[in-house]
Amino acid sequence: MENTSNTETVIVGAGVAGLAAGRELSRSGLRPVLLEARDRPGGRVLTVRDPHTAVPIELGAEFVHGVHPDLWKLLREMRVPVIELGGEHWTRDSDGFHPANSGWDEMDRVFEAMSQAPEQSFAEFIDGIRAAEEVKRSATSFVEGFNAARKEQVSIAWLNQEEKASEEIDGDRSFRVLAGYDAVARHLARDLDVRFSTEVREIRWRPGSVLIETSAGSIRAARVIVAVPLPLLQNGRLRITPEPPSLSNAVNAIATGNALRITFRFAEARWAKAAPHVSFIHGNVDFPVWWTAYPVNTPVITGWAAGPRADALAGRPESDLKQIAIESLRKLLGGDPGEPEATWFHDWSRDPLALGAYSYVRTNGSPAAEALRNPVEHTIYFAGEALAGGHMGTVHGAIASGIHAAQRVAADSAESLR
Repeated sequence: MENTSNTETVIVGAGVAGLAAGRELSRSGLRPVLLEARDRPGGRVLTVRDPHTAVPIELGAEFVHGVHPDLWKLLREMRVPVIELGGEHWTRDSDGFHPANSGWDEMDRVFEAMSQAPEQSFAEFIDGIRAAEEVKRSATSFVEGFNAARKEQVSIAWLNQEEKASEEIDGDRSFRVLAGYDAVARHLARDLDVRFSTEVREIRWRPGSVLIETSAGSIRAARVIVAVPLPLLQNGRLRITPEPPSLSNAVNAIATGNALRITFRFAEARWAKAAPHVSFIHGNVDFPVWWTAYPVNTPVITGWAAGPRADALAGRPESDLKQIAIESLRKLLGGDPGEPEATWFHDWSRDPLALGAYSYVRTNGSPAAEALRNPVEHTIYFAGEALAGGHMGTVHGAIASGIHAAQRVAADSAESLR
């Protein structure tokens, strides 16, 4: 693209949303061009492989949440092994290290009350209900940790929408793609015209026409699907000129939370001696959630900190985070896990092409978040996990968003030919 070239439709971003949009358009008879700043497909799906480890190491998206049809249709098509997570949740508290078999009923009552409450922040809601302080702390920790959100900002209307969406797809079930999550991205990318290492810097547009300026030249198109992480649009790394009002409104409606994860491989899984079937470990430490590869037997364990926990650790050197994580694991286990043989870490908040982990809706932000799903003058279309409503922050949500945007483009393209 040394000179200006032309095409009908351009997709900016080859994460799973952009790839799903590209595949859907191709199946409609359109041949989009995908522009991707990275040298690989997948975006915030980042898989690495270690010959000494029985499962791939996921540094981005890891779990298949529930049985959303768009993602499971792909998985069946790919014929890759998918394993359901089972095992036990253990916790460390004043009673020691033991199965986490209490407190869930009390938390369920909190979330049932939330489903009946008017719109407000989760902080306002949790402060105003009658519940034991320990239950309030547990519910807050869950909301902030799972959603990478801050309690003072996150909308309970959106949390309720998320809960309803999860129930519809059996979201309490979780699975792992044993071939690695990047297998989904590679499968989606097959036969698509994806131009890697091509960063889009500005999209200038008027109804029916866009001029896309990239690191490799410019390209004209009739329509563009923008499928990049929302912070890139919010901070101006990718400019859209003029900026659509729906995008301006979304800046205040949608936040992108931080999450830190660190994975260790040890010589042996010492945690399995006390808890041979453990899948998740919880406790009040800097990295408060850990998960194993169970039911796969391998001495790999991942630590997770999100929301305010991640914000408190932001900017620390990787060597410091490793020590903090090891100390967190040591406290939870009540003993030394040993010296890691290998460590994997990726800070998405400092990744210049992500600038955060995944999205949530701020208080009173749902209308503006929903409005961003609508095309702008039949010319600009947005896709990505930030536009997935109750499925924000998930791979299946990103895929569904990409398919939705592509279907709108195909319909508008067909209409323009009449």
